[in-house]
Amino acid sequence: MKTVVLLSKVFFEGHPKAGQPTNFAKSVKDGCKRHTVRSNYAYWEKKIAALKKQGGTLCIRQWSGKPYRSQQETVLEVPASVIGIQKVVIAQTGVNQLSTQVDGREVPISEIAKNDGLNSVEFTEFLRPILKTSEGYETTFAVIHFTNFRY
Repeated sequence: MKTVVLLSKVFFEGHPKAGQPTNFAKSVKDGCKRHTVRSNYAYWEKKIAALKKQGGTLCIRQWSGKPYRSQQETVLEVPASVIGIQKVVIAQTGVNQLSTQVDGREVPISEIAKNDGLNSVEFTEFLRPILKTSEGYETTFAVIHFTNFRY
């Protein structure tokens, strides 16, 4: 069994670096991008649990060109024994202030961003379209690990 995770080759429209390369593939291969952050925690929790139960692989891919209009290129395949998932909650605590907790433990957003292959601004802007940005709101994400690293 394989589960596919697609990484963006370029920053999407609306991001401050729109159209520029993300360099995610290189970062994954170099070990700098240790994980990816995805919305829909419950979905990914089930997918990863099934993958681990069946001993499959997590196939990390990116589009060769335009998304959905080109072929997918495999970046790395990771055995189920290595991959992991953690719940991260990002809360808007004030104007331009975010609080991040991984499995209930406070983790600086700069650390999560770095392990995701981005700086804090790039990371926050990457999540902005799905991040609830009103004060007092929080959004739950899945951190899908490609290595044995865990928070």
